[in-house]
Amino acid sequence: MATETKYVKIASIIRKDVEDGVYKPGDRLPVERELQDHFQVSKMTIRHALQLLQQQGVIRIERSRGAFVIDLQIQRSKEILGLTELLERKGLKSHSKVVHLDRISPDRQIQEMMNIKEDDEIYYLHRIRYADDEAIAIEYSYINAKYCPGLEMFNLEEFSLYDIFYEHYKMHIAWAKDEISADNIRGEDAKILLQAKSGPALIVHNTAYDTDDTSIEFTRTIYNYKTFTYQVISTETSKKYRRHF
Repeated sequence: MATETKYVKIASIIRKDVEDGVYKPGDRLPVERELQDHFQVSKMTIRHALQLLQQQGVIRIERSRGAFVIDLQIQRSKEILGLTELLERKGLKSHSKVVHLDRISPDRQIQEMMNIKEDDEIYYLHRIRYADDEAIAIEYSYINAKYCPGLEMFNLEEFSLYDIFYEHYKMHIAWAKDEISADNIRGEDAKILLQAKSGPALIVHNTAYDTDDTSIEFTRTIYNYKTFTYQVISTETSKKYRRHF
């Protein structure tokens, strides 16, 4: 087991124990020292594994108290949805226009974002997304070609990319990470989304991972801020503002 992947494998083992009911919602995991002895690894490896589990929403780490299992029923309610399904749930008819699809070598930025090598190949997919015939988003997607050979044979203007992942390639998107920001866009993107030379937009960088924590897809999506809002629900108050009875 390579040193740099030990913590990922340990996190996967603990996650499976949670899913199998070995550790139930609210349970505290064994302390770091016990986990070190059990897996025969260093304290730093255990800490990295626990941090990964926290990022995945499996546990929460409380300072000086330990790591606690999160209620997975609540976690599962925070669904990972492709834009197609999201729009359908809102009662909107969706379709896409494929501007570009090609199999290419990743540049340095994409290698770092997806944790892949220079000689790995990716699909570059550029699409305009529509809801009831109005352009609401522009996507620049980079998809790990290793896991979806022959992607170009699918009609990506009519079908959901996530449906293709699931139904044809038998891939499971286990978790995803979003980075959200506001920015000023110009040029063709602004013309399509805002019917203007420039203007504000919502930018979301999304990386999707499978059950082995392998990055399957990285997408930069530009949303029309007038027609799309990004909602985040927070369920826990900072300790600073908690009342203790």
